[in-house]
Amino acid sequence: MRVTAPFNYLARKLLHTWVRCSVLPGEATDLGLDPARALCFVTESRSWANLLVLEQQCRRLGLVSPFARMPGACLRRWSANYCLQRRAPFLFWRRPPRSAMLLGLLRCLAEDPALDLQLLPVSIFWGRAPAREKHWLKVLFADTWSVAGRTRKFFTILLHGRDTLLILHPPISLRALLAQHGGSGEEAADFVDETLQKLLDGHRAATLGPDMSHRRTLVRELLRDARVREAIETERSAKQLTAEAATARARRYLYEIAAASTGVTIQLLFRVLTAFWNRFYDGIEVHHIEQVRRLAPEAALVYVPCHRSHIDYLLLSYVIYTHGLAIPSVAAGRNLDLPVLGAILRRGGAFFIRRSFSGDRLYSDVLFEYLARLISRGAPVKYFIEGTRSRTGRSLQARPGMLAMTVRAYLREPNKAVVFVPVYIGYERLIEGRSYLGELEGRAKQRETLFGALRSMLNLRGRFGKVSVSFGEPLALDGVLEQYARDWRERAYDDRDRPQWLRQVVDHLGRELLTRINGAASLNPVNLVSLVLLAMPRYALGEAELLRQLTFCATLARRIDYSAQVTVPQTDAAGVLREARDLRVVRRHEHPLGTIWRLRPGAEVLMTYYRNNVLHLVAVPSMVACCFLNLRSLRETRVLALVRLVYPFVRRELFLPWPEEEHGEVVRECIALLVDLRLLSRDGDRLRRPGPRSPHAQSLTMLARAIQPLLERFFLIIAALRRRDGAAPARADLEKRCFLLAQRLSILYQLDSPDFYDKPLFDNFVNALLERGYLVVDADGGLTLTAAADEVDEDARLMLSPQVRESILEATGAEPRPDRAAG
Repeated sequence: MRVTAPFNYLARKLLHTWVRCSVLPGEATDLGLDPARALCFVTESRSWANLLVLEQQCRRLGLVSPFARMPGACLRRWSANYCLQRRAPFLFWRRPPRSAMLLGLLRCLAEDPALDLQLLPVSIFWGRAPAREKHWLKVLFADTWSVAGRTRKFFTILLHGRDTLLILHPPISLRALLAQHGGSGEEAADFVDETLQKLLDGHRAATLGPDMSHRRTLVRELLRDARVREAIETERSAKQLTAEAATARARRYLYEIAAASTGVTIQLLFRVLTAFWNRFYDGIEVHHIEQVRRLAPEAALVYVPCHRSHIDYLLLSYVIYTHGLAIPSVAAGRNLDLPVLGAILRRGGAFFIRRSFSGDRLYSDVLFEYLARLISRGAPVKYFIEGTRSRTGRSLQARPGMLAMTVRAYLREPNKAVVFVPVYIGYERLIEGRSYLGELEGRAKQRETLFGALRSMLNLRGRFGKVSVSFGEPLALDGVLEQYARDWRERAYDDRDRPQWLRQVVDHLGRELLTRINGAASLNPVNLVSLVLLAMPRYALGEAELLRQLTFCATLARRIDYSAQVTVPQTDAAGVLREARDLRVVRRHEHPLGTIWRLRPGAEVLMTYYRNNVLHLVAVPSMVACCFLNLRSLRETRVLALVRLVYPFVRRELFLPWPEEEHGEVVRECIALLVDLRLLSRDGDRLRRPGPRSPHAQSLTMLARAIQPLLERFFLIIAALRRRDGAAPARADLEKRCFLLAQRLSILYQLDSPDFYDKPLFDNFVNALLERGYLVVDADGGLTLTAAADEVDEDARLMLSPQVRESILEATGAEPRPDRAAG
């Protein structure tokens, strides 16, 4: 036993009476270590405290101690820890001497070709406060980019020992690292050192964020920037201001926008949010974050989550922080910059932007330069590309503003690769659910106030179930740019003379990111229950049949080849039903002939929100099922033709991943799946639905009704354009009329679905009709259907129930048209 071993043991025991350490990953098996090869930890500094923390966690994980000798005759002269920072007293201006340990390890590998060494990079953070110049004691001694001396280290451990984070990064083969260099000796040692240092620097930036200056310093730098000075001069000339007044306006805009993150606020928010989740939620499920951790050290991450709730702002940052990544700067609407609350959010990383700033060139330029500074320095950023919260549960069309600014900033200064990270957020119960329904039914949106926010928090009651945060497939901006301009790196980008393909890039990004958000959907018990019970005439079903239908929905979601990121509950149907009951979504009725389950009174419309969250997952099989609502059998080619007509509109609204030219193969696969699940049967080239007494007939009807609100809205607009008076309505008049008609129908015929009377969805559908040439604008601005729309109209009505079809024709006053033969 070495002489130092007892000292290390005593010091470790003493240190861990105070220190509390979180470890990522939590299990050694997640590292993928090879037990047949020697292991050597790689650390940045020679800190004894860091090594003692590492040793303690290695004992817990069953790993070799960093103080232990490495195995083998050649390696045993060194301990299992390699430090990148070497001592060079009084010679700090010179290059530090090469490591005798590293040179020795390279000689061992050269002498024994069968020998290899696993290098395991390690990062240890005490406190993790962002690198800002603040006068708070805890922030002063939190981990930053600077190297800590002994005195500073003592206070860092004292103040932050209970918030220590140890990250074990994926192992690296030393022999594979040498193969990348191809050389040997001192040059190879330099290459290994530089590679390992760059790797740990990248992980430090991914955890602490880039080394950014204080808010005041950042504002000063931006006001001195030549591009901002040019914008100020333009504002001065246009508004007839003095130079001082124009500069003061730019400064005011910057302080209105810029975040002011502080470690104290982040720690406070972390503790408050932890208590909040524990009080109101049953847990946060995180999926596929490993791919983000791999990208963080080498790319500037732009998180683009879907937007369902105000909780989204804090939830995603909380998840990112707890998984050892740097908290992003979050773009928030200025309506949230409330007294007190706004200051807290700003110090937690939020920067505030106005909903609209058209006509204010200076504000637009200042905002762009602020975002460009974040992007160029590799700081993580988060914003919602939908612009506002979805009131229907489905993803909204992307707004180009922030995406365009990000692309322009990267084109101007491509310092570090930009990677977009789509994020799906799914709730089992939504805090704002009731207010959303009120807005959809015509009540004005309430303006956010501090008292309103406090009142909402104080009025929270009950449990809100689990929250799923699922990270989708990342999208590198470089790859998208190369699709539209292969030589974009060679071109000199001028932001005042933007290339024509820039808008195409932004549009592509918006569609693709929303598609990938949907591709990371996480199906939960409330989604499953809503899919089943909303399809029932009175939103009720016997227990045995309900369990069977829940099992069918989960099986269908697992077997549809939608995306590798989709997650489905692993619990059985009985567990799904229990969770829905505990969340007060369904109510149980005992009956002598068998238990009945139904949606709670008043919850029917709200449940459509949760169905819409995952509607895209079953959209294609649902369209196939719709073909058999009115017909007992169809040729497969006829089914393909019917789906082909409506698929472009459904794909646009639900952001389905399959291009139009590939939809035929996807539909065939869904038909084969429905046949395998016995919802359809095949007789030669004809497909038949099951008989009415078959247990599978109800599954087919339930599946068809999932997509019905979207098809009803489609038919409603077409019918509204075929008015008996023949007048061509203006676009605004058409959208208003369709909205009012939908509200009327929902009252008279219980067509209860929030997206059935949501104004933005009608607007999006009219855009789709115009783009595909089914609708034209005449000289007076009126909208007229073209001949190409006739085929769509005649066939689409075959996918609606006769009752709904006649109700829409009666309400719109449209001329009835004869049905085309089914075929």
